[in-house]
Amino acid sequence: MIDMNALFGLAGKTAVVTGGYGHLGAAMVEALTAAGASVAVVGRDENKAEALCETLRRRYSKSVLMAVRMDVTDTRSIVAALDRVEAELGAVDVLVNNAARALPGRPEQTTDSLWREGVSAALDPVFLCTRETTPRMAAAGGGSIVNIGSMYGQVSPDFRVYEGAESFFSPASYGAAKAALIQLTRYCAVYYADCGIRVNAISPGPFPSSTRPEDQEFIARLTSRVPLRRIGRPVDMRGAVVFLASDAAAFVTGHELVVDGGWTIV
Repeated sequence: MIDMNALFGLAGKTAVVTGGYGHLGAAMVEALTAAGASVAVVGRDENKAEALCETLRRRYSKSVLMAVRMDVTDTRSIVAALDRVEAELGAVDVLVNNAARALPGRPEQTTDSLWREGVSAALDPVFLCTRETTPRMAAAGGGSIVNIGSMYGQVSPDFRVYEGAESFFSPASYGAAKAALIQLTRYCAVYYADCGIRVNAISPGPFPSSTRPEDQEFIARLTSRVPLRRIGRPVDMRGAVVFLASDAAAFVTGHELVVDGGWTIV
């Protein structure tokens, strides 16, 4: 008889989610919490992280959550945050590399420095956090790393969708970095396999956060491009992250799980 709660459950596990109070991060934090993990909500603004923790503590009375300040671009900050998590919650079993930043601009508007900064902002945190977490995971017997990619790591944007919606325009540096993130995921999956560490990625599709009335024409164009005829909602990330973090994915590594409503297949 299969115990599905045990298969997908994360009781006794410690998870770290970077960018944990953001648009998608908060939904993944809640999903991991609901699955039974003790979760560290990580980000530069510890007050925002704590606000999310407090909300979820009220919602899940037996939950264990902590807010941790971390600058994912600074190795010393990463190490200090991981030390704090280990001291309070125990060894890290799950790392969700969600924190990223996209710098706006079309190619002709992108200076040398903006290009380098754009690639670095989306890719460097994944490498730095992975590099600092994996020795700890290996020492504890293994773990699961989930990197958050993007559909634009697979396909080019349909630029017609972005006409008149410059604030949503996806820069070249972002897609290039997310494509590199997928290769980094595969590299690390093989490199750390002998340590008992699985490394996978989730690539979200269209998940715009705006609810402003003036953006609804853009949202409608985006929706019309999706085979499932709707945009992604943060809750759509919940099952994917719990699956990859749990024993249900015990034989899954180096995989890119695309959550895009079918965008990349048409």
